[in-house]
Amino acid sequence: RMLFQLKNFPIDSLIKAAAEDFLIVAQEKGLKFAIGSIEEVDVQADFDKAYELLGNLFNNSLKFTQKGSITIYTKKEGELVKVFVEDSGIGIDKEDQKKIFDKFRQIIHQELGKPQGSGLGLYIGLLLAQEMGGSLWLERSEPGSGSTFAFSLPVSGSNSAQKTQEKLKKEANLHPDQKSLIV
Repeated sequence: RMLFQLKNFPIDSLIKAAAEDFLIVAQEKGLKFAIGSIEEVDVQADFDKAYELLGNLFNNSLKFTQKGSITIYTKKEGELVKVFVEDSGIGIDKEDQKKIFDKFRQIIHQELGKPQGSGLGLYIGLLLAQEMGGSLWLERSEPGSGSTFAFSLPVSGSNSAQKTQEKLKKEANLHPDQKSLIV
């Protein structure tokens, strides 16, 4: 079991922290790295786990984008903030799109071959997002023209945030040695 420390923080603080760490790598590859429209709203999440999730999406974009750009932006919809990572990379075939969130699944590309890694990044990212009250999904992907992945987190103080707190408290009671914290 994983320990979650839920806190309220501005979504832009997560975006800025991750962007700073990945900007240099993108520039070294000759990619344009852009921050689009970012909502000014607080979310409830475990900052470190949300950073891990966003970092995984950045890593995937960097791995599969040889030229062009990576852009991140957010959109508030109801009780959730959606974070989008859009790239101009190789894209994903329709058939492979059904498998990308499976455990130990990697997509082999004709030009790039088998990517490095364990094939757990998207699978773990989905679990992290769900545990924090959100989700992770492939928004769109076209072979040859890139992909957009997105994840959501609950807005601080929303019903979704409260339900997530209650769920984690119940789990903490069932597993007292692995208590999650709500701060």
